[in-house]
Amino acid sequence: MAAITRPRDEELIDRLGRMGLKYPRTTVEEARRVGLPLSYALAFLEKESSGRDSAGAAFGLNQFGSDPVPNPIKGGLVTPARYAEYKRNRKLGRGMQGVGPCQLTWYALQDMADDMGGCHKPRLNMRVGFAQAKGLIRRYGKHEGARRWNGGGRAAERYAADWLARQQRWHDRLS
Repeated sequence: MAAITRPRDEELIDRLGRMGLKYPRTTVEEARRVGLPLSYALAFLEKESSGRDSAGAAFGLNQFGSDPVPNPIKGGLVTPARYAEYKRNRKLGRGMQGVGPCQLTWYALQDMADDMGGCHKPRLNMRVGFAQAKGLIRRYGKHEGARRWNGGGRAAERYAADWLARQQRWHDRLS
């Protein structure tokens, strides 16, 4: 696959890595591939997959969510073997869990990434997640698109308000 970076991207990629982003090159490339502004992508990754990994990365981690569903795969790193076990349990009706940097939770989005080569792969997870986010924002606007990304109700309203603040901070940092 040809790189989707530009000559000045190396400095940006290095800077994002120093800021704690786990997959800075992949994030820049996939946000650009789907046409999602980088500040939007970074705000989603910060909201969806923050923590701390053994290498010191703070967000954009390839991890499972910890939703209260019967699926026994919760939290921790997404590996091919753990993802296969998660998906087996999902297909047995034991619930859906957020997967990867974008925390793809809905089975159709996970399957879309699997059809591309694997939801467990950060690049493909971001490609599907960023495209979904872009579509929601294009259709409903930033606030409503972010709210719909998260779901409904008060929690989704809080999510959208926090996402907007984070997106603006990332926009300012990148300017």
